[in-house]
Amino acid sequence: MVLPFFAVRQSARVLKRFSTVSLLSFALLAAGCATGPEQTAGGPPLTPDEQRLRQQADAYNETVIEGAIVGALVGALAGALIGGDARGAAIGAGAGAALGGGAGAYLGQKQRQYSNEEQRLESITADVQADNERTANILASARKVISADKEKIKRIDQQLASGQIDLAQARDQMKTVDDNKAYLESTIANLKTKREQWWQVANQSRAQGNPKQVAEMETEIKKMERQIAALESELDSLVERRRISRV
Repeated sequence: MVLPFFAVRQSARVLKRFSTVSLLSFALLAAGCATGPEQTAGGPPLTPDEQRLRQQADAYNETVIEGAIVGALVGALAGALIGGDARGAAIGAGAGAALGGGAGAYLGQKQRQYSNEEQRLESITADVQADNERTANILASARKVISADKEKIKRIDQQLASGQIDLAQARDQMKTVDDNKAYLESTIANLKTKREQWWQVANQSRAQGNPKQVAEMETEIKKMERQIAALESELDSLVERRRISRV
C-alpha cells in the first residue's frame, strides 16, 4: 500500500512524538509476539522432531501474528492522526492489535476476490480445511516431542536417584523439556486465536450466506477445536509428568 505524500509527512510528525522508550517497547512486543519462547542459550541442539514442531508452528503462527502487528501499526497511526498525540497512538495500537487479525479484513479480501457468494464461502471453507491440516501436523509432531520428553524426564529422575548426576546437572538437562513446554503453551494460544478468528468469520457469514455452506464451514472449525483440545490434553500430560519429577 502506498500512502499519499501528505499522509507520509503527517505520520513522520507523529512518529517523532513517540519517546524512544515507547518505540523500543513496541519493537520488543512485536518481536516477542512473532515467535514462541526461544531455546535456552547454550542448550543441546534441537532434535529433528523438535525442529519440525517449531517450523510447523512458526509457519502457522505468522498468519495470526502478522495481522496483529500490522493492525497495531495502522491503528497507532490512525489513533495519532485522530488524537493528535502519542496517547491517541497508544489507544489506536491497542484497538488495531485486536482487529488486525480479525474477520473483517479477511472477509473484505474474499469479497474483492469473489463476487459470487457461493464461491466465496467455498474458498473460506477451503482455507479452514487447510488450517486444519496444518493443525493436524502440529499435533502429530507435538505428540512425538511430548513422548520423548516424558522419557527424558524419567531418565533424568533415574540418573539423579542413582547418583549418576547431581541436581544442578539434572536441572540443566531438564531445560529442553521446559523449553518445549513453554513453546507448546505459546503455540496453543496462537491456535486459539486463529480459531476465534474463524468463528468471527462464520458468524459474519451466517447473516448473508447460504446456511448449508456456513454449516460446512462451522464443521471444519469444530474439527479445529477438537484438535486444539487434543493438543492441550497432550500438553497437560507433560505438565503433570514434569510436576511430579524430583527435579
